[in-house]
Amino acid sequence: TLRLGTAMTNHKTFGSARHKKGEVLKSRRYILDQTALCSLATVNDDGTPHINTAFFCSQGDELFFLSDIRSTHCQNALKRPQVAVSVFDSRQNWNADKAGIQIFGTAGVCRDKSAALAQKRYAERFPKYAAYVKSQKGRIDENSQFFSIRIARYKILDEKRFGEENFVSAHT
Repeated sequence: TLRLGTAMTNHKTFGSARHKKGEVLKSRRYILDQTALCSLATVNDDGTPHINTAFFCSQGDELFFLSDIRSTHCQNALKRPQVAVSVFDSRQNWNADKAGIQIFGTAGVCRDKSAALAQKRYAERFPKYAAYVKSQKGRIDENSQFFSIRIARYKILDEKRFGEENFVSAHT
């Protein structure tokens, strides 16, 4: 179930009833499919923010990324699973239609079926990863783990679909 929030332009709030669920989901899918990198924000033990860039793939209301479980962002996510993610094409022109998404959700290590799905989707998105795994006879570094981010809510900027400086918020 998708619950639409509000659209905001220059700090003014407008009802988002004018944005249909299918239109919002289509925008989310487009933005996630167009960009392979995300910025993942976590919180360190001392409460300070940490940010990491990761290659990702997605399926439905989940994002997946592969990373070393010993890394700061993975350790942070294991201790404090609430994360924020930003996805956008950094080559966008300032004076052209812009698009991007901010995602808020919960991260965790993928297990069993979730890990298999993550690996399948990652291999589909990144053929060189698939070739690497094949060359390793299916084995990857034991410290490399797939993580899932379950999307709880998100905010989209898609000026072609929703208008200039119009942010559309939604909950899954």
